[in-house]
Amino acid sequence: MDSHLVFAVFSAVFVVYSFSVYVRGMLFGTTRPNLVSYILWFALLFIAVVAQYSSGASWSVVMPTMALVCCIAIIGLILFGYGYRHYSLLDGVCFVLGLCAIAAWYFTNEPRFAIVISLTASFIAAIPTIAKTYRDPYSEHVGAWVANFVAGFFSLLSTRIIDTANLAYPVYILLESALITGLAFLGQRSMRR
Repeated sequence: MDSHLVFAVFSAVFVVYSFSVYVRGMLFGTTRPNLVSYILWFALLFIAVVAQYSSGASWSVVMPTMALVCCIAIIGLILFGYGYRHYSLLDGVCFVLGLCAIAAWYFTNEPRFAIVISLTASFIAAIPTIAKTYRDPYSEHVGAWVANFVAGFFSLLSTRIIDTANLAYPVYILLESALITGLAFLGQRSMRR
């Protein structure tokens, strides 16, 4: 059996597990995602998936494709009242900057450049969630972000093509998930003392 396919399947399984744990937390009111981050992440995941396919995707495209589907469901739940409700100027600025980065992608036909813009915009989109997690560490589910980190690791291993287009997204997910996991875990731990 093809090991790249096996890693892609593991990545997809961990994305779905992360999603299920996250949604469970949302339904019980313990996890409160930021709508600004998820709307931008949806747009950016769409860009990443399209760019990877157009530049010769490897099995590493499985993770962002699964994440895109999960992101749609999370946005739906947020719109039905299961999200974070305290928005600030930072959220608005990040939303505008994220939209500007998406617009920049629109004006290029170069898939690799689109991925770089997408990842930059994804970091901008993550800023409201990072700030929210710092202020309210219990608003994010540590286990879901750990599973997302593991999914990124398996996605990295799943690629057959070692290039920026196929490695950038999994590496970014590893870094982003580690940061949010660390903030939530350490914040929750310090609040328990």
